[in-house]
Amino acid sequence: MESEFIRINEKSDAILSLQIIEKNFQYVLSDNKYWKLIIISLHSALQGFMVCALQGTSYFNVAEKKSLKKHIESLKDKSKPYTTVRLQSFMKLYERIKNADELKNHYVATDECNSAIISLNDIRNDFIHFSPKGWSLSIDGLPIIMDCSLDIIEFLVFKTIESYQFTNEEREVIKKLIDNIRILTIRIFTITPSNSVFTGGAGGMC
Repeated sequence: MESEFIRINEKSDAILSLQIIEKNFQYVLSDNKYWKLIIISLHSALQGFMVCALQGTSYFNVAEKKSLKKHIESLKDKSKPYTTVRLQSFMKLYERIKNADELKNHYVATDECNSAIISLNDIRNDFIHFSPKGWSLSIDGLPIIMDCSLDIIEFLVFKTIESYQFTNEEREVIKKLIDNIRILTIRIFTITPSNSVFTGGAGGMC
């Protein structure tokens, strides 16, 4: 029996993250803790599309400098252990897409969106590196996080010169996903009153 492989690249990974967001909305109404998966996937999607916009012709353009230096040294000197490249941090990528020297048509963020993206990164990190505790997280701030993140993705895919790498078919898929996620977000917050994702637990204080 032949081995089966999961084949993925930076574009398909970013699109997959949007698909995961769309799929998990069906579970949020019955259990709001599924916001965890949506937040993690939203972070992944935004990071992926920022990478696509900034990488140009080489992944070196989105690599963290110290790891890139070690990686190049390991390629030149075979006596040294081979090292891989680490991606620049999420917030570093975010600052770069707002820089006119990085993107000819750079993203102009409002203070509200800057705060929303910082919150997205902080909440995602808390979920990914969850420590023993009880945690209450109000969902009141999630609509602006969703809206700003989708705005940025839409901008990067449809309004930057660097977006040429997406095919027309991929753009259609991305546009449909973004539109659907916006509609689902509105529905959720129309039906669901303000409450918390987590309302306590063992090992810490809320």
